[in-house]
Amino acid sequence: MILKVFLLLLGSAMVYGNAPSSETTEVSVTTGSCTLPYVKVGSRCLLFFVSESGPWSDMEFLCQSAGGHLAIVDDANLLGDIVDFIAANDLSPTLYWLGATDEAVEGNWKWVDGSSVKLGTPFWLPCTHEPNGGTLQNCLAITVSSSYYFTDDTCTKSMTPICE
Repeated sequence: MILKVFLLLLGSAMVYGNAPSSETTEVSVTTGSCTLPYVKVGSRCLLFFVSESGPWSDMEFLCQSAGGHLAIVDDANLLGDIVDFIAANDLSPTLYWLGATDEAVEGNWKWVDGSSVKLGTPFWLPCTHEPNGGTLQNCLAITVSSSYYFTDDTCTKSMTPICE
């Protein structure tokens, strides 16, 4: 909701503002303890690029261009907070990339910071024994069809990034 209000205000400023000048002023706006466009979700500052989607590597690059990386969701409470945020802001149904892959070594899931991804419950979809995609599905996602549990998917699939 905060992000939607910000975007509405930003859009109003763009419509009613003065013509662009050659000078640039950097402004930091905070939401909670996060700098916009990031919003506080649980204990983290996250950015949901709802208007962007693409392959995992492109979305990691997009997050880096926004000063972050694909989100590291290493806590079950944070995963629950993300799901609640998606529902409260009517962002679903969407497919979301998170910041983990096993492309380097099959079955050895690592977050973008190099730390290990916890396997099993409560993170991974238990009924299909995720991760189960073998060498074809090497990037971590959460989707409405997986009830927002972790699932491995094809890295070239187009999904929306969650950045931090």
